[in-house]
Amino acid sequence: MSAYPPSFRISQALGLAGAAWLSGSITSLSLLTIPSLLASHSTHTISLATLTQQFRLVYEYGKQRMPPVALLTATNFLYLAWSVRPGTALAVLAPRHSAVGYAVAVALTVGIVPWTAAAMGRVNAGLLGWEESVDGKREGEEERVVGLLRRWGWLNVGRGLLPLLGGLVSVVAGV
Repeated sequence: MSAYPPSFRISQALGLAGAAWLSGSITSLSLLTIPSLLASHSTHTISLATLTQQFRLVYEYGKQRMPPVALLTATNFLYLAWSVRPGTALAVLAPRHSAVGYAVAVALTVGIVPWTAAAMGRVNAGLLGWEESVDGKREGEEERVVGLLRRWGWLNVGRGLLPLLGGLVSVVAGV
């Protein structure tokens, strides 16, 4: 039987599950969605206008769904860090420096927000700006748009690794 209260164990499970879900969802965009969009363009001759419109839909859905999951996940990690901070009853049960580990898990999980702004901002702006300004046909833009989508895919993998690392750090903090 665990000496930790059920709320602590539930937060551990929710934090780890949230981090894993978030990482998988984000990374799947790079591993499945972007290659599918690019294949639609090259194999089925889907226009760049349609391609960027589809990207916008993916982007908007992700923008709506990922931050709340990241916030919920980070809130669980924050609760865990607060619960095992020095001087609390659970601090004597928890591994040394586990509060710091959970705090790092918080930072890594919410790190998707600054990563999106700093690392991906220009690529997002390029793709979304192109889609907004397109009149249906533009010559010579295929290489640029395809390149932006490929770059977005790689940068997005980096973003997906942040909550994965947060989840792994939380596991180490709890061991």
